[in-house]
Amino acid sequence: MSFVAIGVEVTRFRWPKFQQFVLLIIGKIMRKREYKHTSGMTWFTSGIFISGVFFHPLIAMTSMWCLIFGDLMAAIIGKTFGTTKIFHQKSLQGSMGCFFACFSITLFGFRFFGRLSIADSLILAIISSLTATLAELYTYGKFNDNFTIPVSTCLTTTLAVKVFNITLPIIIKKISEVEEMSSIEQIDDIEQI
Repeated sequence: MSFVAIGVEVTRFRWPKFQQFVLLIIGKIMRKREYKHTSGMTWFTSGIFISGVFFHPLIAMTSMWCLIFGDLMAAIIGKTFGTTKIFHQKSLQGSMGCFFACFSITLFGFRFFGRLSIADSLILAIISSLTATLAELYTYGKFNDNFTIPVSTCLTTTLAVKVFNITLPIIIKKISEVEEMSSIEQIDDIEQI
């Protein structure tokens, strides 16, 4: 998918007729600045591709969640409640929304899909959430946060795994196993009563 997006980008900038065709098809959902610059979709697929290929699956998955949920919450909360501007029209409120969304989703991912201890899950959730929030806040200019959020989050989380000597699972848990584990924990709780 990433290669297709990059191919479309290169082609549309080299051939004006193809650019007109692309704008006719998806121009209504593109931002004005994307007409003459790389689109967010290309940055998004490139960031996801690099994360998925070069990093541990658990780290890649949680960094993608940071991109999806953190960036979304930063935009929604920032546009709705963002009164305290801190950098290039981005707000403290939007950044806080990004951090808490990333923290919640990564804590869940590390704890339940990664089967990590609560302490290790908290360490990685804080580091990945802080990184994603800073990437969302300070990405400006030639780069796009659709790329910098997943890649920088993968880099810092991988570094944290090494620094804190955290062992990641070889295979992450499937959703059905998480549901099954929850049922087993509930049965154990009932038996203890």
